[in-house]
Amino acid sequence: MGAGKGTKYGKATVTVVDNLGMPVVGVNVSGLFSGTWNESASGVTDQNGVVELLTTTAASGGVSVNFCIDSLSGTLPHDPIASVGLCQ
Repeated sequence: MGAGKGTKYGKATVTVVDNLGMPVVGVNVSGLFSGTWNESASGVTDQNGVVELLTTTAASGGVSVNFCIDSLSGTLPHDPIASVGLCQ
């Protein structure tokens, strides 16, 4: 997605749910920002199964932000075929 003028960070919001659609707490999510940024980021899902990841630097002007998930590690196995947003 693109953005307008000003200084901003890249942001990705990742939600992890189980096969019943319930949030999964404590999953370590790591992935890669691309576009204006070229860096990795990681974090752990909260009680809602959500983790917000930010780039470490800001950029100004029109930016392009993409994020793909490199790995998920936690207490439950995951099905990469049923997952969305994984790096190819």
